[in-house]
Amino acid sequence: MRRKQSFPELKRKLRNSRVPQQGMGKIYLKAAKSCMVKGADYAKNEIERLQRLLEKSISPAKADEFTLKKNILSAFA
Repeated sequence: MRRKQSFPELKRKLRNSRVPQQGMGKIYLKAAKSCMVKGADYAKNEIERLQRLLEKSISPAKADEFTLKKNILSAFA
């Protein structure tokens, strides 16, 4: 399967990365792994869960974190 073959390559590229966006890369890598392990519906379900959390009263920092995760997960939905 192409995705499973790509995961070690993504991990290697992230490890070798020295750019400020490395934190986002870690979130992307975690999302990719979760999608492979938990199935195709994982991204859609997680986006919906994060949206419900964003609709509640949360701190601006948490809102930024959840929005970032939603944006990254949208690449897998």
